[in-house]
Amino acid sequence: MSSDYSATKDTEDTAPKDSCPDKPCGCEGLKQSVADSLCQAATALEQTASTHDGGSGLAEVEQHAARWLHHSADYVRQFSYEHEEANLRKHISHNPGRSMVIAGAAGLVLGILLRKI
Repeated sequence: MSSDYSATKDTEDTAPKDSCPDKPCGCEGLKQSVADSLCQAATALEQTASTHDGGSGLAEVEQHAARWLHHSADYVRQFSYEHEEANLRKHISHNPGRSMVIAGAAGLVLGILLRKI
């Protein structure tokens, strides 16, 4: 099995990269779209909150939700798939037993859910 992995790894490393590095890939475009939507929702909440009485509890909740949405948009923009994949691989290599148990449990739950469909 290890020879299959190394052959796949070599192929991935030598595979040609995107010919237009300046052009955002589909995932980057999706990230930007989601972040923009979150910012638009936050802006709409801020505008709604400004129409309410300043001491109103509703205005306070709307301001808090708007800040949360702006924070979420920033997180989505800064999210790196490569970085998260590297973190996941590192976690799996340091905790192989726990990773197998989690994968098995997830497979069992998915199997039960799919069986009921």
